[in-house]
Amino acid sequence: MFSKALALAILSFGIPAHLFSQQPGEPVNPAPIDGQSYMLINQQSGLQADGGADTASSGAAATLESRVFTSLTQRWVLTHLPNGQWAISNLGNGLCLDTNGPSVVQNTCSLSLASQHWKLTAAGNGYQTLTNQSNQALLGVSGGAGSGLTLSALGGSPTQSQQWLLRPSFLRGMDNALLEKQEADRLATGLPWWQDAGHNADVLQMLKNHGVNTVRIRPTSTPPYQTLTLNGTSAIPATCSGNGCYAETDDADIDLAKRAKNLGMAVELTLFFDGGSSQSVPSAWASQ
Repeated sequence: MFSKALALAILSFGIPAHLFSQQPGEPVNPAPIDGQSYMLINQQSGLQADGGADTASSGAAATLESRVFTSLTQRWVLTHLPNGQWAISNLGNGLCLDTNGPSVVQNTCSLSLASQHWKLTAAGNGYQTLTNQSNQALLGVSGGAGSGLTLSALGGSPTQSQQWLLRPSFLRGMDNALLEKQEADRLATGLPWWQDAGHNADVLQMLKNHGVNTVRIRPTSTPPYQTLTLNGTSAIPATCSGNGCYAETDDADIDLAKRAKNLGMAVELTLFFDGGSSQSVPSAWASQ
C-alpha cells in the first residue's frame, strides 16, 4: 500500500500510480539476436562449424574446424524467419546452410526453401539443437577437425554431438554489475520501473532487444561487499560506506549470470579486488 508521503509525491510530480514499481517476470528467451553473427561451437568436440573458402560455390560442404576467431568462414549470420525458424548464412562465402538428403551443404540463399529453415531448441547449459525443417534431423558431427557436418535423428535426448553453443562473433556488452541493487532500490522506494516503448520490461530483455549480447559481473572477495544498499534512504538505511556501496554480493552475481544465460547472452567474469585503487591481492584469494 502506498504511504501518504508517496501518494503526495505521485500527485506532485504527475506520475501515474500504475507506473510505479511493478517488476516484470524474468524472461527465458535463449534465441539469438536476429541479424547478428555467431560462431557455432560443437559441445562434443569444442570445434567450430566452418563454411570453407570465401570462393566456395553452391553445394560446398560445411566442416568442423579448430577455432579461428578471426575467420569470416567460421561466422554465421542468423536471420529470424516469419515462421519462427532461422536461416543460417556464412559470413565468408554468403551461402546458406542447407541439406542435400542426409548431407549438410551450403547453397545460394533462398529463404522459401524448407531445407534452409532451422529450428533452434534450448538443450540446457546454454547449448541448443538445430533441427532442419525439411527432414526433422538435427545438425551434428561424426568426427574431428576437417570432418563434414552431419544430420541425424533425435533419439530421446540430444547427444553432445547434436548440441551447439552460439557464441557471438562480437561481444556488445554492458556493465550491469549493480543491476540487482538498482532493482531492489526501485522496489523499496516505489520508483517507476524501467520501460521500453512505454511498457515495463525486464532490463536484460530490453538490452537484448537493442543488440546487447553480453553482461559483465564482478564478484568481490571480502566484506563490506555484502550489502544490497546503493544509497541511504528512509526506506533503505545505508549499511555500507565507500567502495563497499558499489559492488554486489555473490548471490546477486550468480542470479544475474543465470538471468543472462536464460536470455542466451554471454557473461564476462571480472574478479574485482575492492573497487578502489588497491593492487594488493585480497587475503581470501592469496593462495589462488
